[in-house]
Amino acid sequence: MADAVESEIIYGRPDGSLRVFVSSQMRDDVLAAERRATADTINASPIHHAWCWEDNAPAGAYHSEAECLGYAGTSDGLVLLLGPELTRVTRAEYEIARKNGADRFILIRKGDVLEAATQTFVETEQKNRTVTRNFANLSELRTTLTEALWNSAVRASRSEQIRRRNVELGSRLPPSGSSSSEPAAVGTGP
Repeated sequence: MADAVESEIIYGRPDGSLRVFVSSQMRDDVLAAERRATADTINASPIHHAWCWEDNAPAGAYHSEAECLGYAGTSDGLVLLLGPELTRVTRAEYEIARKNGADRFILIRKGDVLEAATQTFVETEQKNRTVTRNFANLSELRTTLTEALWNSAVRASRSEQIRRRNVELGSRLPPSGSSSSEPAAVGTGP
């Protein structure tokens, strides 16, 4: 039986597109132009759509942290835009997306001096096999993000193809411990 997250991934997300959460410090509009460019770039893709607070938060009671964590944790991907500061809420959005298996893209604005905690976070993620990219301007941000989204989609498709192939080959391999010297038939059908 699938767990709640697996069920949400398969049945609770819109068909035909991948939701990508836009995460960054929002206080003082530090990354406002970058957030807008990121959302527009994601939405320009035929297979992705952006979720960002400024466009998608529902009207009504203000519950920004709970709302953001809920969407970050149930998105297919998360773009983390970094300036000098990694806020507590932004870090929590990233962590819940990571925990639930979302693709994560860390894009760092060149020219900013990262706070010590932010720099430590980046170095830790790089050691944990997360590739980060720097961007100098909005054009570079758009190009980097477009390439990352497409590469991620292609890799996911190819990974699924490999998984299916391994299942298919596994069903045709001789039983473990078999002394048969003949190679297993591949692609010959039953």
